[in-house]
Amino acid sequence: MKFRCILLLLTCLASVCDGGGTVLEIKSPSRTLASLLGGNTSLLLEYYTPWCGHCAELEADVAAVARAFDARRDGVVVARMNADKHRAIATAHGVRAFPMFAWFPAGGTEAEREEYDGALTVRMWFLIRFEHMTEYFTNLIVFLIDYYSVVTQADALVAYINARAGTRRGLRRAHPSLRELTPRTFESVVADPNTAVLVVFTAPWCEHCAVLAPHLELAAAR
Repeated sequence: MKFRCILLLLTCLASVCDGGGTVLEIKSPSRTLASLLGGNTSLLLEYYTPWCGHCAELEADVAAVARAFDARRDGVVVARMNADKHRAIATAHGVRAFPMFAWFPAGGTEAEREEYDGALTVRMWFLIRFEHMTEYFTNLIVFLIDYYSVVTQADALVAYINARAGTRRGLRRAHPSLRELTPRTFESVVADPNTAVLVVFTAPWCEHCAVLAPHLELAAAR
């Protein structure tokens, strides 16, 4: 008997939106940048190297960010470039460490790129989401965010793109095999004799669950 493997979440860790793209691997930087820049498309570019451990750790986050945006609908492309293979361009763009992200606004040039500041974006994510809170509470939460880094890199990158591109997108689940269970559906899904099930129990306040979310999405897709 053929079994299906389904990865499940007891609570939803990512908001679902329509559409979504994939990470564009830039193999001919000069040609690709020339075709993308100057038009109606904005670009978030990751500079990475194959030997960079932090780059590998961010792979799932970057893929989740790419799925949140659609080039035709949002005018946003998420891409990555191997800085080892294209050192001249990486040097010209001021790449000093890996991974590094740069934002190229629609209608702009390579010289008008903006280096992504992750620390700033974590604050931005909170301030955009909870803009109506009191100043005291806002300052307190911003301090806790800076101290504990409770927002995932994918959340921060999506908020950064939304702020720059004027979009309002959120993270989405990567694959239909990643489902949310409810008390009503739990028994029927888990007890199905034809399905192998891995259930991940999470909580909205759990920072480790938030960090794990994009990796679960990647596992479900594979």
